[in-house]
Amino acid sequence: MILTVPHRTLRPVIALLAVLAVTMLLAPVQALGQSLEEIRAKALYNELRCVVCAGQSIAESNAELAQDMRAQVDRLILAGQSDAEIRSWFVERYGDAVLMTPPLNALTVGLWFGPVLIFVLGLGITLLVLRRGQARLGARGTKDAASIDDERRGGD
Repeated sequence: MILTVPHRTLRPVIALLAVLAVTMLLAPVQALGQSLEEIRAKALYNELRCVVCAGQSIAESNAELAQDMRAQVDRLILAGQSDAEIRSWFVERYGDAVLMTPPLNALTVGLWFGPVLIFVLGLGITLLVLRRGQARLGARGTKDAASIDDERRGGD
């Protein structure tokens, strides 16, 4: 036996499904509907380093200073300043180290090459210590072998 559903009860169900489908299709559009200011602010949050955190951008940090820096970015955007002007504002107050990718100049050469220099220096010291240790072991081994030979000869 086939059950039939009257058309009158089916219409509200179809209307509800249509509303749900339209809502689901428009939800991503609303998420993408961020203002230009919000997009600029998020980009700047990722470009600026939290000066009290270890290598975190102000977008990632929960520090109070990072919150203040985010609020300042928002104020400067609302005041109509460009991204370059906002970066300059922060560099004037905190120096080039506030940028996640600081420019390469005489003052920031340590930021760019310091970690590599420290690594190479540490590697050099490690190799030097290892070679000196091997030389000492080699000298002991030679002395031990010579004394064993002397004992054999003297014992005859």
